[in-house]
Amino acid sequence: MPGIGRGDEIGAMAGAVAVFREAMLEADRLRQEREVARQQAEGARHDAQRALAAEVEQSLGKVSGHLEHSAGTLDAATQAMGATRDAMAAGLAAAQADAAATGENVRAVAAAAEELARSVEAITRQVEESAGAARRASAEARRRTRRWAASPTRRAASATWCG
Repeated sequence: MPGIGRGDEIGAMAGAVAVFREAMLEADRLRQEREVARQQAEGARHDAQRALAAEVEQSLGKVSGHLEHSAGTLDAATQAMGATRDAMAAGLAAAQADAAATGENVRAVAAAAEELARSVEAITRQVEESAGAARRASAEARRRTRRWAASPTRRAASATWCG
């Protein structure tokens, strides 16, 4: 800078301008460092959000898998109960026919078998209603899982998290 080193007012002014210039250069350097640090922090935040979004998506996938497995197990149990019900109904019908054939002394047994058959029918209806409800719940869970997995809201949420 011209004039620095002079012993008069111009030298003093040149020195002040040089100090001001150095301060501005230092302020620019600090501003650049702050911007780099901000960008690094922003990148780290985005990375953390992406990792969190991936972890949430993985957890939801596991829950969905468990729900589908449970629904399949429930459906299998419902089918097994239906087969048991059918076997019981067939056995009761045979016992009822045998009871009618045995005559007057066994009429009390036949009446009891009829009452049991009505109870089995009531249980059968309840089992069928429960099985239907379980199938509907299973189908709804699968439908909602698929809809959620394909939903733009989930994708938008992931994009928002991932910046």
